Parts: sequence; C-alpha cells; structure tokens
Amino acid sequence: MLDLGKIKDILPDMIIRQICSDHGIFAPKGKIRAQMVERICQVLDNDLVDKAISTAISLALNAFLNSNKTLSASISSAEFVQKKLVDPALKSKLKEQVIDLAAKIAAREVLKRIRHIAARYTKVVVPKIGSVLYCDLLGFFEHTGVYIGNNQIVHRDGKGFIAVVSPKEFLARLDGRNPVKSIFVACRGNEVYGSSVAAKRAIAAIHDPKFKGYNLLFKNCHQFTQYCLTEHTSELGDFAFTHLQNLLYKSANIDSWYLWQSSSRH
Repeated sequence: MLDLGKIKDILPDMIIRQICSDHGIFAPKGKIRAQMVERICQVLDNDLVDKAISTAISLALNAFLNSNKTLSASISSAEFVQKKLVDPALKSKLKEQVIDLAAKIAAREVLKRIRHIAARYTKVVVPKIGSVLYCDLLGFFEHTGVYIGNNQIVHRDGKGFIAVVSPKEFLARLDGRNPVKSIFVACRGNEVYGSSVAAKRAIAAIHDPKFKGYNLLFKNCHQFTQYCLTEHTSELGDFAFTHLQNLLYKSANIDSWYLWQSSSRH
C-alpha cells in the first residue's frame, strides 16, 4: 500500500512552492513558513489524501499503460495497489509517479480550503470602517478588534478595558513582548469587509461599564468583537478565534484574511 504519511510529509512543501509560484515570490523561511505549514496541516486529513491517492493511481496507471503498449489495458488500479503488476523496477517507478501526482492533487484541494493562506502573506489591503482585524500572539493564539477609522482600533485589552488604540498598540500584546508585526483584515473573497454598525457598537462600548472586565472563557477580545458584529454576548465555549471565524463565514461569507498595508498604518 502507498504510504499516507509520506505523502502528507511532502504536501506542505509542495503547497508552499505552489503559492510562491502563483505569486512570483521567494519561498518564506523561519516563523512565516512554520505558520503556513501549521495552517496547511490543520486541514490535511487522511480522507483528503486517500481521495487524492485514488485519483492519482488512475491517472498514473493510464499514463503508464499508454506508454507501455505491451501491458494489458485490463490491469486495474486495485491490482497495482496490491503489488501484483510488473517487475520491481517498474512498480517502483509507477509508485513514485503516484505519490507525486497524489501530492499535487491533494495540494490543489488544500489550497481551495485555505486560499487565504496564500493571500495573507502576498496581498495587502486597507481596512474599512467596521473591519474585523486580528494579529497573532506568539504564533499560537490571536487577538481581535474592530477598526473605526483614522488608524484607530477598538478592542478589549488584557486588563479588561475597552480601549481605542493605534495599530502599534494593538500589536503590543503581552506587555509589549508579542513579537509579531502583521495585522490581518477580514475579507469576502478579494473585497475588504466592513460594518458601520459594528464600528458604532464598538465606539459605544468604550465607556459602558458592563463591558469592563476580562475572563479568558467569558469576556475576552473575540467575544467583544463578536458582540460588535451581532449585539449578542458569547456563551461558554465561544471564546476561541475559530468560533469568531466561523461566525464571520456563516453571517458574512468571510473566507479570507489579508495583510493590512503597513504603509497606511501609523
């Protein structure tokens, strides 16, 4: 049988190469590459790879038989998988073709699921009034807020205050020890998303005492951002960034996060 693990191991590199080829950029290194690999692996499951292998076997076998007329056209892909085909050298060559094809097919499917990954490092945008923004925290967590114009963001900070901050202050989480320098903007396809209603709610909450306080499970930054979008407070279990992402996708078809153009931030 073909080794799913081997295909999964080479997929992230193939996907990153495809992203870089599509956008004419050099392959990223270090932390950016590690973040991209992490996101790719999040959607890379055995079912996806299994389907890619099945398709690749058929394609590779057809190509192989077309170039080797002496072999019977009745040979099935199942027989190949069971290693009942030809001599070891030919089997090895065909197996390599299948692995390469399967990786390419799976890479295309993964890119469909995570197309925002390609764009978030290569496309830059400027937020609108009411855009949802986020930045990474140490590469493991996220921080979110709502853009209200004039390079100002409203967010719930780590001390529980609803505050208006600059992009630099927004990034300076963890008492200034957060190393990231990028802010990402919620988009619908290639269009920046903005909600004037969300911006108004964010501004109104600045001096409202009911929003004061911080709790990781009940009163965090994502739950405040969700309130600005829906006017509903979150329940226990709705504290993660992934919940906010799902809400944005379902309510506004937000499927991309693009980089905020640094030259427009100050």
